[in-house]
Amino acid sequence: MQIRSRIFAIVAAALLLPALAAAQRMPREGGFAVFGGLGISNPTDEDFDADVGFSGGFEYFVTRNFSLGALGGAWKSDFDFGDDAKEAYVDFIAAYNWEGGRLHPYVQGGVGAYFVDFPFGDSDTELGGFVGGGLDIFFARSAALDLAFRYHIVPDIDIGFDDELDAKFFEAHAGVKFYF
Repeated sequence: MQIRSRIFAIVAAALLLPALAAAQRMPREGGFAVFGGLGISNPTDEDFDADVGFSGGFEYFVTRNFSLGALGGAWKSDFDFGDDAKEAYVDFIAAYNWEGGRLHPYVQGGVGAYFVDFPFGDSDTELGGFVGGGLDIFFARSAALDLAFRYHIVPDIDIGFDDELDAKFFEAHAGVKFYF
């Protein structure tokens, strides 16, 4: 009788452990996420038009709610006086998310390098950063629609003629995030 109980317990544990592991909520401590998507980038300088941009990155979850990672992206915009304006960035990020079932709102911020190529000036690399937030809407256990809004703070770029262009911009992003 004891042997049957032990065998039953071992078989039950072998059958239940994978199910319990699969049911683990996301994000999880020690887990990763990768994300990417498209959005609208709206430079704050009135000489630039809003245009499509892209962004993506990864996160490592130090705890279920706090993550560290990297974010990169780029945009290109028509310039009122000629050539296109381009800006790309790579930021180290920190984020905090709140669990809410299928909905996970979050705040994030970061700092990093911004590569700016504006008409009438040289290409510059500037130290900048961003603040923002968003909402992950889970449509599967380990996949979510990622909606984000960020304000990027970048120093003004000297274009000569005793003039500067504002390199700051808003970014509204929609994409997909996968958790591992």
